Amino acid sequence: MKRHNLLYLIIYISFIIPCALQAQERFTDQYNVSYITMDDGLPHNFIDDIYKDTRGFLWISTAGGGLSRYDGYEFIHFNPNTSHCKLKSNFILNVHEDTFQRLWIVSEGGTDIIDLLTLQPIIPNDPKGLLTTLLNQPAYTIMRDSQNSIWLQCGNALHRITFNIKGDVESLSTLTLPQLNEPDLVLKDIDEDGKIWTAINGTIYKIIPNNQGGLEESHISEKLTFLPDTYLKDMLAKENEVWIATHAGLNRYNKNSNAIKIYENIPNDPHSISQNYLTSLAITNDKQLIAGTFRGANIYNPITDSFEHLAHNSTGNSLLNSNFINCIKVDGKHIWIGTESGGINKLAPKRLSIHNYIHDKEIPSSLSDNPVNAIYEDKEKGSQQVRCKLTILRTHTALYNIIIHHHYKHFHESDETTRRCTALRMLTVPLRYTQDNDEQQYAIDKQC
Repeated sequence: MKRHNLLYLIIYISFIIPCALQAQERFTDQYNVSYITMDDGLPHNFIDDIYKDTRGFLWISTAGGGLSRYDGYEFIHFNPNTSHCKLKSNFILNVHEDTFQRLWIVSEGGTDIIDLLTLQPIIPNDPKGLLTTLLNQPAYTIMRDSQNSIWLQCGNALHRITFNIKGDVESLSTLTLPQLNEPDLVLKDIDEDGKIWTAINGTIYKIIPNNQGGLEESHISEKLTFLPDTYLKDMLAKENEVWIATHAGLNRYNKNSNAIKIYENIPNDPHSISQNYLTSLAITNDKQLIAGTFRGANIYNPITDSFEHLAHNSTGNSLLNSNFINCIKVDGKHIWIGTESGGINKLAPKRLSIHNYIHDKEIPSSLSDNPVNAIYEDKEKGSQQVRCKLTILRTHTALYNIIIHHHYKHFHESDETTRRCTALRMLTVPLRYTQDNDEQQYAIDKQC
């Protein structure tokens, strides 16, 4: 016990700061990739949207192949020619489920609604008879807010539809839109209050229902006014910040400080964003931001304020099969990426990863020597925010190599701290193979 306490004292003195500056494993090393294309039954390789309903099915919107429901093994297709349920178009933009298990499907042909229990067309009861007219207008965007209202952009207007407890239309509010520089709006309930954020010709507004039964625009901040021809492609709330994807860069807006920062591609900088034309945003299960572009995906690193790239290349060792990303759907630990030419790229976490630690004379923080005589690993320490796992190795050239997240600190016989603990000697400790929470790993047998 004394030896362990002395070891922890050395570690605490020497590495209190490095624990806060932990190195991160590369995103590409954490995932395996598989592809779902027309060869696997997908009706088209051009994917516009991927949506998961409350029953766990994925709905895949394609540009030219209609809509497909995917259960992980098989597809059920919907298009203008399917006898069980005919759609208005083969070019589906996006879909969303309401609280009555009805899937709303938008395309330039109009809006279709499917009963998810029967997979048959359905139209909600509307006492005023206004809904049918809207469903036949060219549609561009559909979403459901946190208050369970449906927002539908069709024709030259934005509509908010509310329902009673039976699922009948209760109210329909409308905001007439000006001539738009880009036809489809991005609709996001950023504050989760049923008042959506959207950009109209370069300015981001909050759309609020008024007392007259209509909708009105409310300015959020002067920082959220861009050039009129700026195309807003996606928005995403992450803690107290809003990430805004445009055709001219990625913006990070801090709601507390009312400050905005833009990320742009910098030629010859491999850690800048890969392209200024962004298409989609997503947050992974472990809170990492992914930004899609027409030059692959970008993983944001908040520690270095930079990006790791996921891209297709001609060398054959790339993770993606297409760089043209249209949408990203995170489902638990899995990431579904819809592309323009490669169908769907599915990223699944690796069950087992192997890291090779070797000596590199050009890297002072690498292993001191390749022959390893002994190994010891202590218990994990720290909170859920920072975990610092310390592994001790004994090599030919150093008495101890202490690993902190792939970085090493060397202790030699001549070191003052080492001379003070001459009783400390490493024993060879066998490894035990364990499986915890479906994550396989090697661990130290604590009984040795």
